[in-house]
Amino acid sequence: KIRFIDERDNLKLVVAGDAVLYIQSEAHYLKICYLEQNEVRFCTIRSSMKRIEDLCARNGLVRCHRSYFVNKLHVQALQKDKEFTYAVLDVPSASRVPVSKNYYEQITSLL
Repeated sequence: KIRFIDERDNLKLVVAGDAVLYIQSEAHYLKICYLEQNEVRFCTIRSSMKRIEDLCARNGLVRCHRSYFVNKLHVQALQKDKEFTYAVLDVPSASRVPVSKNYYEQITSLL
């Protein structure tokens, strides 16, 4: 189980590690996308990417973009369009996760 704690050390979410799909940073908040009873759910907490970096590394989430961590267990493929590369997840209702040039090699090595 992963325990997500906000910047005031309040416990906000406890979820199985393999249930987390990705984490997105938006301003001073983190949007955690996870599966609960086969439905995609979201939880927003006030925290930073830097603060959860070690937690993510210990639980199989890898950095794929400046603003994203993705769960390597759920990455099915990489998809390119004219401008960007995305990680396609094994959950059809989940959105694609951007992969930046800086993290492309690291993500392809996991596939």
